[in-house]
Amino acid sequence: MKNKKEAGIYLISIIMGITIGLIVFTPIFESQLLGTVIGLCLGVMMGPVFIKSIKST
Repeated sequence: MKNKKEAGIYLISIIMGITIGLIVFTPIFESQLLGTVIGLCLGVMMGPVFIKSIKST
């Protein structure tokens, strides 16, 4: 069950990152592809942070 929870949190963080990328970075760079890639990178980087913070509580 623990691995499913971590995978779910990781997936949610990737979706959040892509959403942030589309909303924030697409208008700045005027490119949807670049906004999506930046958002994906943010989501992938946020996932381990969320998982680590949940494990510590």
